[in-house]
Parts: sequence; structure tokens; C-alpha cells
Amino acid sequence: MGRGVTVWDGTGGYSGRRKEVMMVAITRGQYGHLKKQVQGCDEQAFVIFFDHVRISGYFPKLINEKRKNR
Repeated sequence: MGRGVTVWDGTGGYSGRRKEVMMVAITRGQYGHLKKQVQGCDEQAFVIFFDHVRISGYFPKLINEKRKNR
């Protein structure tokens, strides 16, 4: 997908178990692809998708992205 990911250690508030937490910023067009990738790696993954988030800083636009994701 050509995107970076931020990874940090987390602890479940209820279970107290240590977890690896990942965060990635994607475009709407990449949503379906990322969802399939996550499910392929871990069917039990807890995933939250936020829409309408403002991002500041470097976030490169991908050329012809819409054509690639069809």
C-alpha cells in the first residue's frame, strides 16, 4: 500500500494483557484493501476506522490511486 505504520505497546484495560497497537493513515480508496489485509493476518483483530480526520504533516498523494484500487 505504500504507507507507513506507527507501532507501540499497549495494555488491555479490561484484560490487562499486553498488545501491539498499530496506527496507519490511509485514503478512503485504500480502506477495502487494508481491511482485507488485516483480516488475512488476524481474523480476531480489533480494528477502528475513523473517517473525516484531519492530518497535518507529510502525507504523500499516490498517483492514479483510484485506478489501482478498482
